[in-house]
Amino acid sequence: MKKPVSAGKIREAFTRILDIDRRYEKIEVTSNFVLGEDLPPSHLPSLSELTRDRVNLAGHKGAVYLSPLVDGGMGEKKSKRELLRKFLKFKIESRLPTFLYLIQRL
Repeated sequence: MKKPVSAGKIREAFTRILDIDRRYEKIEVTSNFVLGEDLPPSHLPSLSELTRDRVNLAGHKGAVYLSPLVDGGMGEKKSKRELLRKFLKFKIESRLPTFLYLIQRL
């Protein structure tokens, strides 16, 4: 997380993940992305596009984990609830199983 990765590189990597999951019966690749208030407005819609429009539902493997970026400024319950709402909306739109990856409590 030291520097952002371009959207093109993310799409390329995600395409490779889907290809590996499709080609190899005994291998399942998952992905981990960040979720937070301080990310660009296009971040979550771009992730939704990846997990909704690029995934073939027929027998697909894989999962998406979202790591919430929670810092001292996110201590308010309202901010945490908003972040959780964004996650739930994303989860509904995704064609892959989607989970919160929690190291920190939300």
